[in-house]
Amino acid sequence: MNSSDEGALRPPAAGLDGRGLSATAAAFFIWGLLPLYIKALSDVPAWQFATHRLVWGCLFAIGLLAIGGALGGVRTALAVPRIRWRLAVSATLVTLNWTLYIWGIGTGRVVETSLGYSSTRC
Repeated sequence: MNSSDEGALRPPAAGLDGRGLSATAAAFFIWGLLPLYIKALSDVPAWQFATHRLVWGCLFAIGLLAIGGALGGVRTALAVPRIRWRLAVSATLVTLNWTLYIWGIGTGRVVETSLGYSSTRC
């Protein structure tokens, strides 16, 4: 066993605060309420809902990256064609996934959509 493997075997430090658990619980709670929110907006087309989510999510992420001073890393990554291609493909797949999820909730297929969404996560 080398020294880099030893760090993975250490038990967690005593006295950890509960911020991680609280954040996880809050995320699960919000995720559980999301279908109710989407259903309430079922008059809004799924593509429009997904587009708003995409635009506002990007603006929020860019803002956080700017505050953290990490926009240079984004520019560096986007300068590499292979990385740019992979990011474009993954963004397209995530957008398709969310659009189908929103459409499923909006058309009353809450159980099927939720089961399908959660059972395909790895």
